[in-house]
Amino acid sequence: IRKGDMSLTSPKKHFFEILNMSQISEEEIGSVCDKMSKAQTILSQIEIERRLLKKEVKQLRRQLEITKNELNDARQGCRETSLNAKNLLEEVTQTRELLKESEAENSRMSLQLEKAQLEMNKIRMASSLSSNFLTSQNQ
Repeated sequence: IRKGDMSLTSPKKHFFEILNMSQISEEEIGSVCDKMSKAQTILSQIEIERRLLKKEVKQLRRQLEITKNELNDARQGCRETSLNAKNLLEEVTQTRELLKESEAENSRMSLQLEKAQLEMNKIRMASSLSSNFLTSQNQ
């Protein structure tokens, strides 16, 4: 490798010149240059992976935010459903109480109706007896 070789990039060329002055063999210089090239390739790959990971982290954060919002919506829906269920349970309880009251009232009214029918039958019988008595006395 010659000092004037322009196929090397500036940092490599500069490094090569420094190593040349310090009485290092061309093989050692070539080995160091190869290792530097591999290191730069690895650094480039790491940078690409870092950018991809950064992009993925942003996407995951966005998705996490969306998921948090969905969870909050679900919780709100659950609270509303729970409140609706509680209100419905209260209405069912009130309806049962009204039904019991209606059944009790129905029973009372049935008893009153039976009593009224018995009284009516007594009155009819008394009326029939009175009518028969009057008819028999008139004869």
